[in-house]
Amino acid sequence: MKPILIIGKTPPPIGGVTIYVERLLSLAKRNKLEYAFYDLNKFNLPSFIKSIRCARNAHLNTSSSYLRLLFTILCKLFATNSIITIHGNLGRFGLVKNICDQISISLADYPIVINADSYKKAIKLNKKTKLISAFIPSFTEKKLPMHINDAINEIIKRTDLTFCTNAYKRSFDKNNNEIYGIQFLISFFSNRPNLGLIIADPSSSYKNIYNNLPNNIYIIGEPVSFIEILKLSDCFIRNSSTDGDSLSIHEALQYHTPVIASDIVDRPSEVLLMKYSDQYSLEDNLK
Repeated sequence: MKPILIIGKTPPPIGGVTIYVERLLSLAKRNKLEYAFYDLNKFNLPSFIKSIRCARNAHLNTSSSYLRLLFTILCKLFATNSIITIHGNLGRFGLVKNICDQISISLADYPIVINADSYKKAIKLNKKTKLISAFIPSFTEKKLPMHINDAINEIIKRTDLTFCTNAYKRSFDKNNNEIYGIQFLISFFSNRPNLGLIIADPSSSYKNIYNNLPNNIYIIGEPVSFIEILKLSDCFIRNSSTDGDSLSIHEALQYHTPVIASDIVDRPSEVLLMKYSDQYSLEDNLK
């Protein structure tokens, strides 16, 4: 029996939760913490139940409301201390998933949320709720492939300023808004040839749609280090319709890259705020 069971997925695919889990495991190793890891990529119900039954403490990292509920119920049954990190803004789903999250938070021994808005909601359900950033600094980063590095540098040469953004994959929120606001940004920068836009799209879901872009916009349709992209950029834009505690924003600030982000959740004080997919709001920030 290890002191803690860490449950989650590591890349691929690249996303905020998978990167967090990867860095959490790396941090545990560096600090010589004894732990066991349950890989949700290999999930099956019997092994999941057994791993929780054999654990003293278990920490779940997932975006699935249903899995969070199952996890907290199992932990209660087996007297396992349950830790859940809500990677996203609490209440962002429809009725059923939101109710699942509310029950999970109520049952969990240690619920963790990653922004102030979520904390205000969660603390009413469980007084043990903690507000902790999901940002864990990276220890190592792979250099960009040569063809991607060259393509970015070409855009830097031909434009006055180079911006970057990213998207885990093309997806929509409960109001059918495009979560990462990429379509808006492509439209915005298409009309401004003096400004460059780099889009990190590890799933290729945007690259497969946008085949004929102006030469000031470049979509990277494969998994690469976003930190290396931030280092080459003048500014990072996070035009999201919903969010938790964006890993990419913290990475940008760590490397002193200015950030413009939508004001749909609380952001670090250094961030310039814009309205989601609002042309005039973004223009004001660019000025």
